[in-house]
Amino acid sequence: MEVLIFGAVSLIALAAFIGFTLLPFFAAERLGLRIGLLTRRVGLRWALPAALLISVLTWALAGYLVFKRDCRTASKIEVLAPPSTPPLGFLLYGDRSTSMGHAFSWSALLETGSFQFVDIEGRRRCIGVKPHERSPTFPITSKCSQHASIKSEFAVHLVPAKRVHYWWSPPIFVSDILVKEIKSGNVIGRASDLIFGGGVIGMYLRLLGGDQDFEYLSCGYASAGIGPLRPSLASRPRFAEYKAADVAFVTKALGAQR
Repeated sequence: MEVLIFGAVSLIALAAFIGFTLLPFFAAERLGLRIGLLTRRVGLRWALPAALLISVLTWALAGYLVFKRDCRTASKIEVLAPPSTPPLGFLLYGDRSTSMGHAFSWSALLETGSFQFVDIEGRRRCIGVKPHERSPTFPITSKCSQHASIKSEFAVHLVPAKRVHYWWSPPIFVSDILVKEIKSGNVIGRASDLIFGGGVIGMYLRLLGGDQDFEYLSCGYASAGIGPLRPSLASRPRFAEYKAADVAFVTKALGAQR
């Protein structure tokens, strides 16, 4: 039954996507036909949708080429002033609601033992005791009584993505990750992702890539190469690259040892 429901929803989504894509061209064809009848230029019926198609393709291709060019100079990790004493933990802002909806790899920062706790979504997660000494990672637990009296002095802030200011508005965005001292508000670490996609362009990227992970492409933070933005499938190499980048950036910005 679930398979049938999923299939039906997929078909509806596909039909809506096709309809949404074709509607502007149908409207252009109707408009061209009407103007053609009034001006006795029958060719306008197909000239207008053809011009619209060429314009859209040119805009999308130009946007991708500019994105690809900008990837060569995408900003790297910048650490301004790491604390003299590494904190035991930190506060995370915007985990699941910002940065194009993709989660930051906060759990990896606990599993590696880089930090003792992370405050996220109003709750504290801590590292537990390894089941045996040779275990490669620490377990994560919500039982944090040993750190109950400690307040986070630093925060990792995932800033909502902002469109890059080009006059022709290509679907290119920048998503910043900031490490701040909570008391002063000073930024002590900065990193950013350059992002391409979303909207109708994102729908086509999903078709070309094969699934939802390709709705947005990125470069600059996890890798200099272009790939899916924080993919959900752990089997993808890009997933491991983001995980490693998150751990490397925060541990470096906060002066923690790995």
